[in-house]
Amino acid sequence: MLIDRKMKKFTKIGVLLFGALLWLGTSACNDDDGPDATQLLEGTWEQNESTGWLRENGELIYEWDENVADVRYEFNKDGTFVEYEADGTGWNISDKGTWTCKHDELRLHYPNEEGTDDDEVVTQRVYYITDTTLWLDYHYNVREEGNHYVGFMRNSFRRITAATPAPL
Repeated sequence: MLIDRKMKKFTKIGVLLFGALLWLGTSACNDDDGPDATQLLEGTWEQNESTGWLRENGELIYEWDENVADVRYEFNKDGTFVEYEADGTGWNISDKGTWTCKHDELRLHYPNEEGTDDDEVVTQRVYYITDTTLWLDYHYNVREEGNHYVGFMRNSFRRITAATPAPL
């Protein structure tokens, strides 16, 4: 069903937003005198809340405010990231890519496995970041199959101290 596919993609994008918030920091990704956002983002973050909404052709079709802890992002100093998903017994790698941040914009680049030019890039706004907390905002605006989908998602994350996700 189209809506199920959209929500699944929208949820994945939310996770990506999490990574963006981690990287940008409280003062985003600029070069002020505050803490370096890149250093704040480096490490592993676990999603703990997701709120948002999705509209189809102007009509609200889905709204949520959930406590979730099934996605983690590991942001590495070399500009790579690993996305993990919980399966009930532990954490499995669900995706890998590279990340960059400029001002308050976090870009997660998911390479196409076939090596073609249609790689996926997800852009999120780092709304807030500290040593322990990250909030990422994602805006969704897509026209597909004659429909117009608009959405917003804010995901919050907490820092996990280990370099890689620990077993559940």
